[in-house]
Amino acid sequence: MNLLSDCRFQKVSNGAADGQGTTTSDEVDMAGFDSVAFIVSIGAITATGTVTVHAEQDVITGMGGAADLAGSAQAYTAADSNKLLILEINRPLERFVRCICVRAVANAVLNGIYAVKRQSKNRPVTQCPTVVASKILLSPAEGTP
Repeated sequence: MNLLSDCRFQKVSNGAADGQGTTTSDEVDMAGFDSVAFIVSIGAITATGTVTVHAEQDVITGMGGAADLAGSAQAYTAADSNKLLILEINRPLERFVRCICVRAVANAVLNGIYAVKRQSKNRPVTQCPTVVASKILLSPAEGTP
């Protein structure tokens, strides 16, 4: 299978300028999928700054009763500046999940949060409206792009 045929890509949060605070991603509806990976793109983290990422889930859209997922928290420091943080959740127990990114102590830049849903029950998947274009090439010849 091809990645684009099996996975649904979705931008779930825009970036946030250098600062502190909590960014909550859009919810991800897991209907028809068994796994989601949140990809958090972190920019510069000031020397004493921290970035903590964790996930929540809920049974209903809107996440009004969202609960933290045990063991999902991961902490990062200035040594992790300009890197990706990836948190994958396999078979969540509730239908809706989201990612929380907390920038604290000193400033940090958040470039954005993306979700990749995989293990689809219905293939090929349709890409999310946040994906402007996608294309699969099979054994392409060399030449004009």
